[in-house]
Amino acid sequence: MTTPFFGPPGQLDELDADALTDWSNLMSMHLDGFSKTHSRFFNPAAGDAPAKHQRHSVVWAASPARLAHDHTDPQRWAKADQSRDEQDEYCEWRVTRDDDGKLTAVEFSTETPDYWAHIAEVNTPLLLDLYHEFVDPQVLEDDLFVPDAMFGRRYAPNNKWNDATSEGIAHLRQTNNNLRAAIDLVAQATVQRTKDGRRVNDRRELVSCGGLGDGRRNSDPQIAHVINDAVFAGSAVSLANPLGLYMEPLQTQSFATPDGADPAMFWTPLRGASGHVVRARFAVPGGLGYVLGDLRVDGRPLQFGTQVADKLPIRVDALLAPSTKEMQVVPCVA
Repeated sequence: MTTPFFGPPGQLDELDADALTDWSNLMSMHLDGFSKTHSRFFNPAAGDAPAKHQRHSVVWAASPARLAHDHTDPQRWAKADQSRDEQDEYCEWRVTRDDDGKLTAVEFSTETPDYWAHIAEVNTPLLLDLYHEFVDPQVLEDDLFVPDAMFGRRYAPNNKWNDATSEGIAHLRQTNNNLRAAIDLVAQATVQRTKDGRRVNDRRELVSCGGLGDGRRNSDPQIAHVINDAVFAGSAVSLANPLGLYMEPLQTQSFATPDGADPAMFWTPLRGASGHVVRARFAVPGGLGYVLGDLRVDGRPLQFGTQVADKLPIRVDALLAPSTKEMQVVPCVA
């Protein structure tokens, strides 16, 4: 068995050596698939990977920008809070309210269903323990699986405890929020696009031209633009170990508390090593005499989790290496 190259998202220490190796091999296989078809995309675990490379983070806001095109702030805040189907920026959250309807907590996750499906396959007791810890102690093992003709059963990421409107949150479940989609986007963005004889370099036009997701999002245009420009400037690109989507510290400068306390103290990472946080909670500690709903942000009452998501940066870490390989240049897709 090979030594694991790719660690688990968040540098989490919860899998045994065999399971870690299986995860690393799975990630390497995904990257290999794209490196064979994209000249400026490489697998850092491959024997022919560039020896010199540098890490480069791509950052965007967690709140769904797509909703801002058609809704006022209060409308988009409420709509995103109501269903995780609307939360399509590789970050999802659930809110908690008190009996008066005031916001008391927002719990965020960037954990991908890919990793949790791997846990389900290699360590079902761990999967159940995680659901008990982060979702509900009443979760049953049978709640998390569906019948499968080939394997007998398989993990259901959109089970009743982790669906679009469930009270808890285990991991990402929105259709576009998965690790393979992020890998695919980075690989496809290495291809240079042309329209009417010119290079397409506007970020939103690039997404539309290349079929790279939704140009109204924060994430897709930002990732595509940064990667595409890096390749145009002479780099080959990959994703950094450990592969995953990560939260930066919450930007609390525009939050105001009733007693002048620093709202940064209300932000608590729950899973992931420092610098690789994949789950976190924003809530006022007990004993202060007020809740999140008593805060203001940008001078307005804090009423929705989406207002917090507006201030939460999400990132993916790319690798850039000098390359002399020929760039792929193709016209816009139909």
